[in-house]
Amino acid sequence: MAQPKGQNISIFQGEDSALLQLHVEAWKKAFEDKHGEHNISMITQPYEELSELYAILDSRPLLGEKRLLIIDDLFTSQDTEATTKRQEVLLEKLGGLDETLVVLINAAKPDKRKKFYKSIVSIAQVKDFSLSIEQLRETITQVGLDPVLDTGVKSYLLDHLMSAGGSARQEISKLALFAYDLGRRVTREDVDVLIPPHAVEEGFALLRALSEGPRRVQHVVSVLLANNEDIHRLVGLLTWQLDSIARLWDAMARDPSTTWAKTTGLKPYTIKTLQPLVRTMKKDQLSYAYRRMLTYDESLKNGILKEGKESEYALIEMLSDLSQKVF
Repeated sequence: MAQPKGQNISIFQGEDSALLQLHVEAWKKAFEDKHGEHNISMITQPYEELSELYAILDSRPLLGEKRLLIIDDLFTSQDTEATTKRQEVLLEKLGGLDETLVVLINAAKPDKRKKFYKSIVSIAQVKDFSLSIEQLRETITQVGLDPVLDTGVKSYLLDHLMSAGGSARQEISKLALFAYDLGRRVTREDVDVLIPPHAVEEGFALLRALSEGPRRVQHVVSVLLANNEDIHRLVGLLTWQLDSIARLWDAMARDPSTTWAKTTGLKPYTIKTLQPLVRTMKKDQLSYAYRRMLTYDESLKNGILKEGKESEYALIEMLSDLSQKVF
């Protein structure tokens, strides 16, 4: 008997890969305690283990009420005719699962633009493991870093970590081990040395590309999309950054002092990064950028722009225009 959407298919996804994996292991442990280890199967290369995957999808539990199947890398295949046919068969089997089989798809960063992903989401429940500043604060406390951070270093560290993506928790653990061996308080200089520069720069890579010209914009957008970056997230990130620029622009126009963190609510690193742009940008340029971004966002959400190549080309065209006229 097949189940309604989300009853027996789950997708775990998100940039906090460490937390995601902890939840996968917790699922396995809870399932093993109730139904036995023999009723748990794992497929790590689904397109190379199709026969085994099909057999499990058609199987029944042994001496237990349910069976758990964990599938890795289901959304990372190349777009070929053969793969498309296999995905059609998989989708048919997943859509008609017996109620005794539970499927967990482990997909840290799936390409949400792909038709296959959207089809699976339509019959599954999705749990997202995205990083938040509150989670990072909690992790810093859990590993015992709070007492050994120098004055003002915690906010500085969080500014760095919010751009580090899935490696943020690992960076906290590394810093905790460093502090334990160091025998003194952790300073800003320590953070600069230990947190990789690429992690700090990543969140502002596209914004910086806008100030470097259309050719650089096209390159950065192409690289991000090739690495399965979600186009909706890119638009959301740029919109947030434009909003931050607007807040900082207003604050700097009203008060030339350095108390902008309090008046804008922005983090010190964000202010430091945006300041050069704010100093050269005029109000009408900012308004123009806002209008272009909102028009693109509405066209994307309303389906005027089709997901895939059309929306990607339109994004590059729009950002190239902003690079020339605004940045």
